[in-house]
Amino acid sequence: MRSSLGELTTKLVGLEAYCSELKKALRQATSSSRNTHSSLARRSTRSIGASRELPGPIASEARLSVKQFCKALIQQVEEPDNGLANKLNLLLQPYQLMITDKHCSKLVLYHLEALMNQAMYQDFENCTFQKNGSPRCLDPKQDSQESFASFVALRNLSWNEVLRKE
Repeated sequence: MRSSLGELTTKLVGLEAYCSELKKALRQATSSSRNTHSSLARRSTRSIGASRELPGPIASEARLSVKQFCKALIQQVEEPDNGLANKLNLLLQPYQLMITDKHCSKLVLYHLEALMNQAMYQDFENCTFQKNGSPRCLDPKQDSQESFASFVALRNLSWNEVLRKE
């Protein structure tokens, strides 16, 4: 688990560096494109088209981190008398799955990953970040544009600024 936390810390530092590079590139792009109205129109259409590309690597990295975390948890189960196996079996009990002695099937690993993803990212795409929160707008295109605008606003912040943001 400590090695997984170390890997996550390393990836977090890399992600912060990547975000700062994106921030610099965005500043350069916005300052150079303010010359004419036509360049502004072209930039807005490009940013809408890029909405599917930019969050992709971040979401992929999040999924990979959860997968590595679950593998580290399963490795910790192999250590005797730590009680982790019993706790994980309680989580998997509604699905009629169990972690047996030093044996973990891929099905158990997939269910564990699904539980972790649900716990961490359940309401991520919900605008209110609450269970069953109402959407801001009913038009999917407008919702996509607003989500991308929120993404752009948040990606330029440091982790401390994100945590302080209300």
